[in-house]
Amino acid sequence: MCESEVVTGNDSFLSLMVPLVVTINSNPSKYSDPALRAAASICLAEFMLVSHSFCEKHLQLLFTVLERSPEEVIRSNLVISLGDLNFRFPNLIEPWTPRLYGRLRDDSPIVKRTTLNVLTHLILNDMVKVKGQISDIALCIIDPDQRISSMSRMFFTEFSRKANALYNVMPDIISRLCDPEAGVDEDDFQTIMKWVMNLIQKEKQSESLVEKIILRLGASRTERHSRDLVFCLSLLTFNERSLRRILEHWNCIADKIHELPVSEAIINILSNAKKLAKQVSVSEIRYNSCFD
Repeated sequence: MCESEVVTGNDSFLSLMVPLVVTINSNPSKYSDPALRAAASICLAEFMLVSHSFCEKHLQLLFTVLERSPEEVIRSNLVISLGDLNFRFPNLIEPWTPRLYGRLRDDSPIVKRTTLNVLTHLILNDMVKVKGQISDIALCIIDPDQRISSMSRMFFTEFSRKANALYNVMPDIISRLCDPEAGVDEDDFQTIMKWVMNLIQKEKQSESLVEKIILRLGASRTERHSRDLVFCLSLLTFNERSLRRILEHWNCIADKIHELPVSEAIINILSNAKKLAKQVSVSEIRYNSCFD
């Protein structure tokens, strides 16, 4: 009945309301009253909760209203509605998730807080697949709104307690924030990474991240990219095995060693690992001569 009669039938009361609701949401310039458009947008979202086919048909309209509505209350309400829709029809909403993350860059602090609250709830309750877009939540760590910044930090603290959850997405976070197109200031990048990478506590995770970062360092093409990656490397805790990862992938570092931040970071890492020197073979220690 929900699927074929309540909002999609021919003679039910709610189905008779559908053309009006869709028309108001599709023509915001014609229906200029904010209260009317707010009611119509919520009504559309509620109708979508009833029927899978109705939801699929009107998702594009819902996201158009979400992204173009000038009223922050409408955008905020629709973000909350999308949280409900994700619970009701997760497979339908999943391809649209990047556009939901996009509201974390909304001009309104209210919309940003609402979006952050909805997304963190969905992620921590395993109701949405965690992908590279989680870097948008990491960016909230440096948000000027203290409440948004605190919510983001609290989320990553909780997220890091979920087995390998944070470790699994850390390479994506680093890659996305290092991307020049992200436009993240270098100081902001370092502030974010200091907080997030400090939550990586397991030795095996740290060892694996050392290798992943070094391989990315070998593929870097700009000095800024190299600086960002080697800064992330310097935040990790090194033991004998992670130090060996550096030596094993020295070819990824060799052509970057002329860059002062890279050489300084590697020197500091090796200096801090001097206590492990006796455990490293003479044949490996010879690599240190390049810093003399």
